[in-house]
Amino acid sequence: MKIGILTNTYPPNLNGVSIAVQNLENALRKKGVEVFIATPKVKGVEYPDNVLPLKSIRTKNKVSPDLAIPYDYIDDVVKFFKKNQVELVHTHDIFIGAAEGIVVSTKLSVPSVHTFHTFVESYPYLQVPARKEIIRQHIRLVCNNYSHITAPSQKVYKYLAQVGFETPVTQLLNVPNGDYLKPKSKDHSLAKQLGIKKDDFVFVTFCRVAEEKTVDIGLVVLHQLLKKYNNIKYLISGQGPEIEELQNLAKHLGVQDKVIFSGKYTPQDLSSIGSISDVFIFTSHTENLPTNIFEALSLGLPIISVDDESVDYLLNTGYNGYKGSVDEMTEYAEQIYLDKGLKKQISDNALLSVKELINKDIVTDYIALYQRLIKYYKQEPQTDSEIKNTFDQLFRIPKIVRRTLKKLLD
Repeated sequence: MKIGILTNTYPPNLNGVSIAVQNLENALRKKGVEVFIATPKVKGVEYPDNVLPLKSIRTKNKVSPDLAIPYDYIDDVVKFFKKNQVELVHTHDIFIGAAEGIVVSTKLSVPSVHTFHTFVESYPYLQVPARKEIIRQHIRLVCNNYSHITAPSQKVYKYLAQVGFETPVTQLLNVPNGDYLKPKSKDHSLAKQLGIKKDDFVFVTFCRVAEEKTVDIGLVVLHQLLKKYNNIKYLISGQGPEIEELQNLAKHLGVQDKVIFSGKYTPQDLSSIGSISDVFIFTSHTENLPTNIFEALSLGLPIISVDDESVDYLLNTGYNGYKGSVDEMTEYAEQIYLDKGLKKQISDNALLSVKELINKDIVTDYIALYQRLIKYYKQEPQTDSEIKNTFDQLFRIPKIVRRTLKKLLD
């Protein structure tokens, strides 16, 4: 089987979608599936033969500091996928590449799958009139032209049902990867570099530091804990446009001496970051299936999370962590801080929960879906009129949607 992936983000980009795509690619390869990827080119990166780097421009935006937008690339992708005899096209961004992915699959006469990763309408800085309906209109238009949609969590599945379109949706988790994430002994050199002392108790958040991640919640939890305890620090790892705002908030709360911004990290850095941390704080309400929670669990870190449905598959309250309101998060954090036995028990359970998830062999479900779609598509090929209708729909995307996307990216 040969699968073509069209994605707007891929390593060395560091975000949840990029990691999910790479994990899927690696897992498919282990099962003997050939994978070919088309993604925006990152300057200075040497790509392997199975990756087509697309012409792209860097953008100034609040979504992701390393995001690039591809342009004038459909014919290149069609040629690349056709040369490699791709049997199915799989896309991963509802705005960048989703409509184009349908055009590519239609030109190749192969089925298409889209994985819905991101709740764009929840992004707080996308403040334009009627943004909710504009975005949902775009989602309906695009998703109705795919062969199949996958939803990585129950939260996404419910959301797509509210949006409403005819294409079938399967709830199918992102493929996890525990290969590079292992607990390690404390990295004393990193601790010293970051000013973390031997008796410090460290809460950590690693993520893209953007407004929708609401990392300020972690600062509020820290502020409340410091009213009772003085040896607590909050490590915030990652880059993004919200760092200055968080630094200002830390000063306003009077906790700036207890907050550490360590900047950009790679997935390979996480084991060291985890080794100097005691508890992971998860703060976002805009995720569908948080990659960083899985990463934290893989490092044996107990989870303290906001109360959000996106964490329910990974987080078993009272077993490998807790979720709740800001006040409840503070109470749970205090319990773990005070009870070393509880912390060890939850840490051990975190590692067990990751092992259980990896053993589910999720990639086999993806392969089964691909096989069904390829088989059905060969039996029921599209007619010329259906192909023409697909193109007509795609190129009637309302101008207001395009203007909205431009606002988001600028």
